[in-house]
Amino acid sequence: MAANGNPKHGGRYFLPTAYRENPQTSADTAESTFWDPDTDYGATRYQEGVYKWAASLIKSNQAMVIDIGCGTGHKLAGIVAPVARDWLGVDQESAISIASRECPQGNWLCADLSQPEVWAGLAELRADLVICSDVIEHLPDPLQLLQRLGGLIGPTGHALVSTPDRSRLEGRDPLGPPLNPLHIREWIPEEFKLLVESAGLEVVEMHHFFPRGYSPTVANFRRLVKRALQFQALPDRRNTMTFLLRTA
Repeated sequence: MAANGNPKHGGRYFLPTAYRENPQTSADTAESTFWDPDTDYGATRYQEGVYKWAASLIKSNQAMVIDIGCGTGHKLAGIVAPVARDWLGVDQESAISIASRECPQGNWLCADLSQPEVWAGLAELRADLVICSDVIEHLPDPLQLLQRLGGLIGPTGHALVSTPDRSRLEGRDPLGPPLNPLHIREWIPEEFKLLVESAGLEVVEMHHFFPRGYSPTVANFRRLVKRALQFQALPDRRNTMTFLLRTA
């Protein structure tokens, strides 16, 4: 199926021309339970593999790390911060209020990332590694995000960007819209690579991870039993695709 090569035309961003998107929904809306710790959305073990990869990349050089869309910050503070020279987690008020309360010794910034001056200030920190984990699928302009990430890492830094791989999601329709109503659009690796290159970046490496980490708790055991009874993959399919990027 032909993909739309003009990322601005119809908001397709290298997706199939018939692809259907979801409307934008903010995690700060009154109806949203995105940061509720009692829901799967609030679970701190999502994208754990992304942060472990980030930590492995910086162990030898004690890098300056910026996490764009850090959420409640548990993975940044617990996995990456111990091996970073310096670090900063950036997100909207609903997430940073939790991060600053539960990890008051952390470095957190509540910011409106739609404002260019915020990105200009972050660029002055000269990040060696920027993490942006499962953020891009929520945004109306993913190309702009990638371009701004490129501005943070400069000629020598790297960015780790993760997003769901549409081709590996269970029960998905290849023409959308995403089953998760908070996701505007989802890509397959080939489409996302084209989007990355259109933003002036290049792919250094790509890996798939489980979208959620697991530990031997009662809750996770029940989740496994439920999935088994529903004849679903155990524990999850590796449907989180993560790209290590640098400026082209």
